[in-house]
Amino acid sequence: MNILTKLLGVFAGGLFIAWMVFTFLGLDSEQRPSTMRMMDAGEICLATSLILFLIRFVCLRRQKQHKDV
Repeated sequence: MNILTKLLGVFAGGLFIAWMVFTFLGLDSEQRPSTMRMMDAGEICLATSLILFLIRFVCLRRQKQHKDV
């Protein structure tokens, strides 16, 4: 693995953990609407994390194809 795929994995993992934290902090958003921003931030972190995981997967596939040829 090169440095790009390692960094993508680290950032994606960090954003996934941030999603869990923000979701936990925003769980009572029905009782307190002020915590709704936490849920929104969590959803953004989750979407970004999934995108980074997909980019990492594509990079790893391309790297493997170049080594096979």
